Amino acid sequence: MTQRSLRNSESRCPGSDVIPLHVLGVLDTDLSKVSSAKLMHHALANLFDTSQEGGYMVRHSTQPINDFVTNDHAQGITNPLAAAYPVLFPYGIGGIEAEQPIKVTLKDHTRWALQYYDHRFATHHSFLFVAFALIQKRGAMHSARLQMCRKDFEKDLLILSSITLKDLKQAEAEERRRDPISNPQVHALRKHVVAVNGRVIGSDHARAQYRSMIWGTCLFLGGPTIWITINPADIHDPIAQVFAGETIDMDNFNNLLGPDSHHRAENIASNPYAAARFFDFIVHTMLETLIGITKHGSRVTSQPGILGQVAAYFGVVEAQGHGTLHLHMLMWLASTPNSEEMEQALKTEVFWEKI
Repeated sequence: MTQRSLRNSESRCPGSDVIPLHVLGVLDTDLSKVSSAKLMHHALANLFDTSQEGGYMVRHSTQPINDFVTNDHAQGITNPLAAAYPVLFPYGIGGIEAEQPIKVTLKDHTRWALQYYDHRFATHHSFLFVAFALIQKRGAMHSARLQMCRKDFEKDLLILSSITLKDLKQAEAEERRRDPISNPQVHALRKHVVAVNGRVIGSDHARAQYRSMIWGTCLFLGGPTIWITINPADIHDPIAQVFAGETIDMDNFNNLLGPDSHHRAENIASNPYAAARFFDFIVHTMLETLIGITKHGSRVTSQPGILGQVAAYFGVVEAQGHGTLHLHMLMWLASTPNSEEMEQALKTEVFWEKI
């Protein structure tokens, strides 16, 4: 995939909406198709050759595209996602967050699109990422709005407006040395940024909050009892192929029928939403049938399972190098000895012979 960037505003032709693009180099997303020698070749070519001309981009409007849908048909404003994806919305209507008799949220409308019967939304190469970016952006802006509605925000606004570039560089140097930030204005800015970013799915601060939850559970229940990693094999599982749209009779299953290994791998690679649904189904089924954990909305109940009674659990989903999902989970079992009691018990002959 070729990586391009916009030149500065001085390179734009006067009185023109044509913006020249300059090729900076190449980018291999999975780091397997482009060799390091080829990357170095492009880097050296960009350093010593300034005569090569790149492509051009035509700007059709003086205003950037607004991804907040207003449905103002009188001014000719169209739904941005419907206009950006004419293949997904061939009639130009029904786009995400388009005008509906009953208002549908961005998340619900995106979830509906990914479950569409012909899988065209789920298998599109960029729709999932654009929709997720919009959800992240809305989350950040909603969190920022909550911060601005606080009573002390006007006082903080005066403090934030006095921050200079020198203050930020000083705070950067302190962060690099792992020292606390000495400037109160920069400290207030950091507080607001952390509060806003913590509500954004997948952000660094959101993951930092997970760590705080784990430590809080450890203070309340002691150290975790079990560490579990769940890594379902989605490529070769028939349930995953059903989520990907294959017709497989699971009641009268025949392992000689159905797609071959190459076709199964293509189904999973082209439909990451189906792979994610399969992973979610397997994890929830395992928690309910084997561990005894049942979720009813926001309420979670626990029954004795193969590991006993679960007092608490915490799981984090990660993506592997080739994109498939796996789960790391900590579990706290009820009525289990703490670390000191376990150390004393292991010194007794009866206990360690039983173990």
